[in-house]
Amino acid sequence: SLPYSIEHNEMTMEWVAMINTNQKAIDEGDTDKVEDHLATQVFKTAQEARAFCHCYAPPRMHSIKDSPKCQICKRKFNKFLRRPSQCKNCGICVCSACSVEWPSTMLPSTFHTTEKRCKKHVKVCTACDWLNCTFRQQVLTGNLDRACALYATGNVNVRSPFAKLRGEVM
Repeated sequence: SLPYSIEHNEMTMEWVAMINTNQKAIDEGDTDKVEDHLATQVFKTAQEARAFCHCYAPPRMHSIKDSPKCQICKRKFNKFLRRPSQCKNCGICVCSACSVEWPSTMLPSTFHTTEKRCKKHVKVCTACDWLNCTFRQQVLTGNLDRACALYATGNVNVRSPFAKLRGEVM
């Protein structure tokens, strides 16, 4: 995930969590843009602040130019039939055959860059889609042990709203 920090404010006795949300600015060392794209939240405990950072820190996007092939099917990208995109949930580079669209509301607002905030859908890899769909199904059917095991993999974000997909009633 992108960097974040947690600081204790001695005057207010609160914990301040700050998440960097602009990977390009971080990679370029542009401190002004980094400061413009900080998501900040105040909490009563350090544990709440850490949980916020863990759930809301966007994934580090893998470079498309440094990824010559899809990280799911391992086929090489090309300009016409197998174009690369980045999974907005985990950051890996995948081809269109190995990605699906999610409503953008399924990801925390901090996962969206300023240029793409108005998008209604985002692309995610089929691995993240399977994991989230399976997790959601286990929760809906009451299989807590299986849901906890899936959550422990790290790519299920329970602080994000689950959209009503595939006929679910929530």
